[in-house]
Amino acid sequence: AAVATTMMETETVVTSELSSLHDASTHQLERSSQDGEEDRSMTTSSGNHHDYKLLMPSSADDHLFGRAKEMRVLQHAMDNLFKDFERNEGGAFQESRTKDSDGVAVRRASREETSPSEEFQDRPFIHHQLKTIRTLVLISGLSGCGKSALAMHFEQQCLDRHGFFVSGKFDLQQMDEPFAGIKTALLQLCQQILSLPRVNDSRDNSDAAMLHAKAGPGPDPRLFAELQDLLLRDLSTEELQILSNFIPNILDVINVSKSPPTSSSIDIETTNKNTVKTYQDENASTSSSSFSSTKITTRGNGAIKKNQGGGYKQKSDGLKFVLKRLIQTICNYCPLIILADDIQWADQSTLDLLQSWIMDSNNSALMIIGCYRSNIVERSDHETTLPPCEEGGKATADNVKAGIHPVQRTIQLLEESKRERCFRIVRVAVEEFQEHDVAELLSSLLHASKPTSSTVATIQDHDHHAGTDSSTSSPPIDRLAHLVHQKTNGNPFFVQQYIQSLVENQVLTLDRSTMAWKWDVETIQLRSPQTVTSMDMMTARLRQSQQARFVLPVAACLGATFSKATLSSVVRALSMHSDHSQFFCKIFDMPVRTALISLSEINIQDAIRRCQRDGFIAVPHEWNAKYNLVDRRVEDETNTRRPRRRKHKNDQGLCKFTHDRIQEAALALVPQHLLSELRYRVGEVLLAALTPEQVDAKVFAIATLLNTRPDLVPTHADKIQRRRRIINLNYKAGIKAMECSAFHSALEYLQVAIRLLPQKHWSSDFQLSIDLYSAAAECAFVIPDHDLMHEYCTAIINLDCPVLYKMRAYHILMPPIPIETANWRISDHVERGFSVLDQLGCNLPKTNTGRIFKGLLGLIKLKFQASKWDESTFRDLPVSSSVEDAAVAKTLLKFSTQLYFMKPEVMPVCVVKNFRWMLKAGITPYSPPAVAGIALVMAAHLHNFQAAELLGERALEMLGKLDTKESESRTVMLIYTCVFHWMKPMEGCIAPLQFGYRSGMASGDVESAMWSLHLGCEMQFICGKPLMLVEQRSDSNSKIMKDQKEHNFERMALMRRQSVLNLQGTASTHTHHLVGDVFDETQYDIDDAANNSKSQNHSKDDVYFALATRETKAAIACFFSRYTVGADIIITDGLDHIMEVFSAQPVLYLYVFVGGLNCYASYQQQPKRRNNEHVKMAKRCRRMIKQWYKQGSPNCEHSVAILDAEEYWRRGDHDDAIQVYHKAIAICEKQSYIHFQALSNERLGMLLYGCNGGRNSIASKHCFDEAVRLYAEWGAAKKVEMLRETIRDMFGM
Repeated sequence: AAVATTMMETETVVTSELSSLHDASTHQLERSSQDGEEDRSMTTSSGNHHDYKLLMPSSADDHLFGRAKEMRVLQHAMDNLFKDFERNEGGAFQESRTKDSDGVAVRRASREETSPSEEFQDRPFIHHQLKTIRTLVLISGLSGCGKSALAMHFEQQCLDRHGFFVSGKFDLQQMDEPFAGIKTALLQLCQQILSLPRVNDSRDNSDAAMLHAKAGPGPDPRLFAELQDLLLRDLSTEELQILSNFIPNILDVINVSKSPPTSSSIDIETTNKNTVKTYQDENASTSSSSFSSTKITTRGNGAIKKNQGGGYKQKSDGLKFVLKRLIQTICNYCPLIILADDIQWADQSTLDLLQSWIMDSNNSALMIIGCYRSNIVERSDHETTLPPCEEGGKATADNVKAGIHPVQRTIQLLEESKRERCFRIVRVAVEEFQEHDVAELLSSLLHASKPTSSTVATIQDHDHHAGTDSSTSSPPIDRLAHLVHQKTNGNPFFVQQYIQSLVENQVLTLDRSTMAWKWDVETIQLRSPQTVTSMDMMTARLRQSQQARFVLPVAACLGATFSKATLSSVVRALSMHSDHSQFFCKIFDMPVRTALISLSEINIQDAIRRCQRDGFIAVPHEWNAKYNLVDRRVEDETNTRRPRRRKHKNDQGLCKFTHDRIQEAALALVPQHLLSELRYRVGEVLLAALTPEQVDAKVFAIATLLNTRPDLVPTHADKIQRRRRIINLNYKAGIKAMECSAFHSALEYLQVAIRLLPQKHWSSDFQLSIDLYSAAAECAFVIPDHDLMHEYCTAIINLDCPVLYKMRAYHILMPPIPIETANWRISDHVERGFSVLDQLGCNLPKTNTGRIFKGLLGLIKLKFQASKWDESTFRDLPVSSSVEDAAVAKTLLKFSTQLYFMKPEVMPVCVVKNFRWMLKAGITPYSPPAVAGIALVMAAHLHNFQAAELLGERALEMLGKLDTKESESRTVMLIYTCVFHWMKPMEGCIAPLQFGYRSGMASGDVESAMWSLHLGCEMQFICGKPLMLVEQRSDSNSKIMKDQKEHNFERMALMRRQSVLNLQGTASTHTHHLVGDVFDETQYDIDDAANNSKSQNHSKDDVYFALATRETKAAIACFFSRYTVGADIIITDGLDHIMEVFSAQPVLYLYVFVGGLNCYASYQQQPKRRNNEHVKMAKRCRRMIKQWYKQGSPNCEHSVAILDAEEYWRRGDHDDAIQVYHKAIAICEKQSYIHFQALSNERLGMLLYGCNGGRNSIASKHCFDEAVRLYAEWGAAKKVEMLRETIRDMFGM
């Protein structure tokens, strides 16, 4: 029996070493007799237990009996994953296999070192150069059919092929814990990275190569350092900090083999190689302040010690983005397989995260295996499929909506997207066994070792044994198979459990003289109940064991995986403590004294070992050992063994149920009306016994247990501290859930805590009440439940307390786009905002007229004051440490954004006030975006580009001075999209916007991140980047925006991509009409939105999108020589309206330039129809661009030259026009504006062809040929085709 147990635990195949079944059985019996005394102390039926051990599978493949077809499907999917990855030469960095001095293959990056901004700029588009390999494998089947075993079969093979295989299991009892299985899988991933073999730091690469060459096949010891450097290069300091809060052992990965930190906290700054602030000048000050938005000393009220900032929606978005970045980095290094087991119990945030990973085309080699119960996911009536132990239907209410399971809904979305996102979906249905399968399985189980020729006669098919004496041979197996199939419905798990019960009941016995199994079907039928379900059978087996009866229900409450020490402590507390012992005895229907005697006679650890021997629970040796630190052997020249992972002891004493059906059966031992109380009492024991650190680690599990019976929470005065501890526990669980985007679960935790507050909680627990109501209001806002949000916020606002305590509630009511409900109108939002500012001591006019006048007056004063600003202005401003100043600055910033959508005419008064408040009180974390806003006003409305540039530089310096991340993305976005491109080359603004996108996603400022993506792509088009790159960028952007559910940005990215496809001549047969495979302008009411912007039927987003679409149409109409179409567009839209909507964005420059060129060209194209409106608009556009150029804009020089040439042409000064066009071509070539260079050559060719009676045809032909070459180099194949046809028509060629 000891040998058999060891065989099962280590999965060592000993059958190949035995010569015959008889020898193997003899060997087992000898060892059994030696250990008989020990076994008898553990079990009362040792003989039956030993006999059943002989039924255990003899090899790993026997665990997957009858699954050959399913295994072939999975094997094929995994082979494709590795083959495609190897075909791509290792992933995103196009690595080449080179030979070092010893001839050892080494993976090296072929590309040269680049700056972080350049590297990140290229990174999102790698998937267009490589064949991405992503596969979603869906394994469905009933519980017990072997879904998990089928997936885990490929774990070792994946590791042997130098990939990563991680798994995370979701638990029915812990459904409210967000990202539970994901966190487990990522912790395993870090441990697998740490288990990679590596050499000592003192050895160089040549020594490592020599060692690896001697060791033979296996992982190269240098690969760990390569992956470590890759993580440090791809993940910024802020991203690593966010990751360390979610998966702490990521710090071991990035710091292992480095110098140990001098303090207890690991300084990521010293190890990160990739974080360079691309927006900051090398000579700028990098001094950091000790200011923190969460530790602000108050100036007025000493009772307020910190600023409760909230912003958990932003934090959760940042976490998801950073996790996505981590998966991208790993997948670009080697194939990664993630097993998500029992995803029918996963929360919606986890499903969304897995969906984003598989749809992310930057993941070069990723396979996600999702196992789920088909009877729960694929049926509309889910309540009947929940396990009988789950009472109340809570899982159904939280995770199943309107007859469709969340997993099924996610799968449907993935099916619709797989063609667009280019990933595979492989479905594997694991069915129950048929009767002949059961017969073959029984034949395998009843002969644990391979039979020899002498024993074959005893195990042949029953047809050869008809009439054989049952005393000397095994009876026919077909009747037993029929009975077993009838009792278990062919479920493999229950087949084995049923056979074990037959052995324990001694109706299936082993004849040790012949080593043959004996049974009698009639006897089995007599002893078996006529009607029994699989769950009844499992429950009956558990009831037979006294140890299992007491221990396993408690273990099941702890979850699928639990600690031996924790289980022992909880069982002892429940059975011995006076508060719980009577209830514990009530569960098992026995007197208190009898129960205490029984429990006192049982050693809990022995009971756990007995449950383990009976197969109910297991110590996951391989699971713990596989992901522990590698055994770092001393590597020298004489040690040439292949590096291997070492198996470690289970130091934490972890156990897990061998199957989730056993966990469900254990809960079924408890009467249904007492189960919820048992779970509550288990949670109460855990809360009292664990340390605060341990409680924080298990906050979701303990809170979920306690919340099953909130009515049992004590209310007596002597136990009020225990009640407060439960309230605080739910508050912590709610905050953690919010940080993981599980806002529904978070709201439940917070609402439980609010209901548990004492009646006079505003006086007894004021700060806790403020925090609870504010967090619940934020959850309600995100869900969204606006009525509930207003209820919680109003409860805070109506309090008689200092306004600083109410600021979080006020800020929740100030979203960028105001919310109108039955109780809250737009006017209410406006008046409430000014009322808050008044309470904060920030006085503004009381009427709208006064506010408008003061705002305009403030802008005029700023315009005159800007003439006195120099390099030293604003550099000596102090950093404010006042919570009041921070509250005022944040309120003005949020309220200004809200006023832009509600009453834009009033917005300047808040913008100017915020700037002047900073000059008076000092810098706060919200000063950089406020200064950037003033810079925008200077550039867009006051047209003072020098002052705008100065303010932009000061805003960036403030970011470095404050070291704040909350407003970093917004500041960078505003400065580089609305300010710097007026005074600096536009091409230099593209890379910082990539940083702005990444910073915004990491901090949760998704809106600013999307603006950075969108306008960065627009700048690439304006700067004449290759159309293929712009198309790839817009395609990548549209997918990112779709994943973030930013549909307005997504449609603008698709619109830009369609315009590029039109120029390329692919996916569309149109030219200036944006209709094709990617985008269809006819689906949107573009003209009405653009021309009726004041209408309430169109939001500002719709107006912006409509004008952006028409600007794009005007641009491609210009390139396709449809000048009249483009001229009519800008005349219809109106230049004033265009400037109002586009403000100071770079698309404004493009629209004005192509609008003026279209009007000039339209005038020349139709001489019989001289349109004065076209001439007026052309002149106005020319004057505006010349004004920008005179104020210092370097991006307008070529535009001025082109429009000047057109003006000379219109006047008839052909010689001057030709001369200026040559100048424009030279400027375009110098500034790398290849598309405008091509357009200038085309227009010059047309000018030369039309003047002097066609005598300049040779020069004209040369210009057209040059235009063709440049358009082809740009990538505008459709334009090249059309221009060549024009040349043939004009010159007869």
